[in-house]
Amino acid sequence: MNDFISRILYDPTATTDARSERHLAVALGYPSTWRVCRRLIPVSDGEDNCNAQPKLIQDVIYAGNPNKDVDRWYCHEAAQLASTEFKGDSPCFQFEGGHMTQQLPKFQKGDKVEVRYSRKWYAAEILKRKAGKKGIKYTVLYTEDNSSQENVREVNIRLAPPDSSAYELAGTLGLPEGWKATKNNKRFIFESPDGLTFRNKKSALAHVKETVVEGEDPPWRAAGHELIGKFVLHTHIQKLSGARSLSIDQIGKVVGWISDSDTDRQGQPGYVSEKTNAPAALFHVAFEEAPGHAYPKYLLEYQDLEENEIREILMPEDEEPKSKRPRTN
Repeated sequence: MNDFISRILYDPTATTDARSERHLAVALGYPSTWRVCRRLIPVSDGEDNCNAQPKLIQDVIYAGNPNKDVDRWYCHEAAQLASTEFKGDSPCFQFEGGHMTQQLPKFQKGDKVEVRYSRKWYAAEILKRKAGKKGIKYTVLYTEDNSSQENVREVNIRLAPPDSSAYELAGTLGLPEGWKATKNNKRFIFESPDGLTFRNKKSALAHVKETVVEGEDPPWRAAGHELIGKFVLHTHIQKLSGARSLSIDQIGKVVGWISDSDTDRQGQPGYVSEKTNAPAALFHVAFEEAPGHAYPKYLLEYQDLEENEIREILMPEDEEPKSKRPRTN
């Protein structure tokens, strides 16, 4: 038997589907509902022939369907020990996640959600939650009939879709466009455009100040877009005397942006594209200082570019500067 198990453990055949994962799990002595996902990782030996490279076997053991909330292990010894205490009638987190990071709750008290019951979704609110060996469970209050239900699993809960009234409420409370606000009893819950949640107005307004660069009309946003913080390699042509010209490359960082829905104090669009003659997003790039540059007087301090122009000159992440800082203005 030991020889049989050893051959399976070191068999260089990757699993390809749910059936092969279950068969491998059963062959290794795990419960019939468990799965073992096997990957083969090439190990470089300095040669160019990939087919001749040795491969490492990487197994991940799941106490059920890998696509659901189940315990998992990266070591057969620990998984085999846990399998002896496994109870098949309740597969969800019997072993506090196994080798996974501790499970974090997806919902908090007061969150507006939808709960699945008898294959339908119903509007509800989270009243409380509790964590145990079988996972995190919630008590919810249904909006329709004001009834409550205990021990609802996370797989049967989802956040309620955004309501336009949530945006309107945030606006009346002094939050910028894109923010949402919902009322929980006598308190408000705020959600920023970049998905952060705040439990009071003071912290929400503080976040607004941190993510908006004042002094411009409209002010540059310093967060809320995937391009913020990205580096670009910008090239501009500087004309010299006569027919002479100079091509100058500079590294810059996207430090601010204006949304196509932003307006100035007069209610006019923050930026209108010269290409489309319509409101568009605009990005503010600050360039790094370059002491010792051969042509310092021709260096740009900043440049405003449209989104497509930014994406055309984005630097690969492995080429981005690590410690240099852009100029501030």
